Amino acid sequence: MEAFLGRIRATFLGISDALGGVGISLGDPLDFKFRHALEEELAPGEAVRAVLFRPVRDIEGALLRRRRRWPADLIALTSRRLLWITDLDGSGHAYYGSIARYAAVRNIARMLRARERTKRILRVDFCCSEHPWEIPVAEEHHEAAAWFETALG
Repeated sequence: MEAFLGRIRATFLGISDALGGVGISLGDPLDFKFRHALEEELAPGEAVRAVLFRPVRDIEGALLRRRRRWPADLIALTSRRLLWITDLDGSGHAYYGSIARYAAVRNIARMLRARERTKRILRVDFCCSEHPWEIPVAEEHHEAAAWFETALG
């Protein structure tokens, strides 16, 4: 099954020579869970161009409220696609699992940083969809996320 799905993915994504090069790491270092999730997601011959990682953060609750966890997010631009791996599960943090989304580079219209109320996001608009991704970005990673705005231009 994995081989079959791998062939479908390769056909869908294609290969973009324009995105070759050495990978850079933006944001925090990958933890074990997300390093493994990224390795599992990569196809043979797929090179990582850039990674931006925001680890899990504990958020203190108000008086008499328990502490919450802010989920982690990993954005990776590879030679074939943009990957978004998160452990956001509904409205909470999934301790053991993660969810991977990806889009072929050729289907990305633009990427830009934005502010949504009190949060910073990296918005990914697609050529063929009216439903953008809104990837949460930590305040301290907002400047580093600018790299993604110009990466496909």
